[in-house]
Amino acid sequence: MRLFYAFYLLLAVACLSCRTSAVVPSSEIDTFEVAASKLNSIDVGAGICVEYTRSDAVSVSVSCPDNLSDLLDVKVVNGRLEAGFRSGIVIDGDCGVVINVSSPTLNQIEASSAARVNVASGLRQTGPIDLDVSSSAVVTIAGLDAGDVRAEASSSATIELVGVRTSELELDCSSSARINAGGVECESVDADASSASTIVLSGSAVSATYEASSAASIDAVGLMAGNLKNAKASSAAGIKCSARTKGRISEESSGSVSVR
Repeated sequence: MRLFYAFYLLLAVACLSCRTSAVVPSSEIDTFEVAASKLNSIDVGAGICVEYTRSDAVSVSVSCPDNLSDLLDVKVVNGRLEAGFRSGIVIDGDCGVVINVSSPTLNQIEASSAARVNVASGLRQTGPIDLDVSSSAVVTIAGLDAGDVRAEASSSATIELVGVRTSELELDCSSSARINAGGVECESVDADASSASTIVLSGSAVSATYEASSAASIDAVGLMAGNLKNAKASSAAGIKCSARTKGRISEESSGSVSVR
C-alpha cells in the first residue's frame, strides 16, 4: 500500500513539474524575414494576424514580441504559409504577432483559433479561391474578383467580403459563425446556414439557392436574384431574400421563407 501511494505521489509531482506556464508577450518588438520563392496559400492560427498585400513580389515579414521569436513556427512549404506556435506553447493574452505577406495571387486561406487575415488591397485573379475559417478566427477581404469563391465559416468565426465579383459564390456557415458578403456580382450563389449561424448578402446574382436550418438565418433581401431556384428553411431557421422569379419554397419545423 505504501508503494502504491508513493507511486501516485511521484506521478503528481511529475505532472506539476511538467505544467507549462503561459508566456507573457514582452513590449520589445523583434522582426525577421521568412524565405519564400512562391506563395499562394495561407494557413494561420493561434491568434496570429496576417496582413496580405497583392504584389508581383513574394515576401514574408514577421513582427512579434522578442520573447516569442523562438517560440513561433512560421514557414513556407510548397507555396503555403504555415504560421503558429510550437507544440505546447501557451500565450497569455494577445500574442501581438503580425505577419506581413505579399504575393501575386492566393488560392486558399485557412484561419483558426482567433487568428486574423486582412486583405486590404483586394484580390484579382482568374483562378478560384477557397476560404476556411473556424474557431473565432476572422478573415476580411476588401475587393474580391476571382473565378469561383468558396467560403466556409464555423465555430463563431467571421468572414467579411466586400465587392465580390465571381462566377460561382458558395457559402457554408455553421455553429454561430457569420458570413457577410456585400457588393456581390455573380452568376450563381449557393448559401447554406446552420446551427445559429448568419449569412448576410447584398448585390446581384443570376440565380440563387438558399438553405437554413437549426435557428440559422440568411438575410439576402439586399441581393437581387434573377431566379430563386430553391429556398428551404427548417427547425426555426429563417430566410429573407429578393428574386424576380422563384422556384421551390420549403418551410419545415417552424422554418420561414420570405421572398420579395
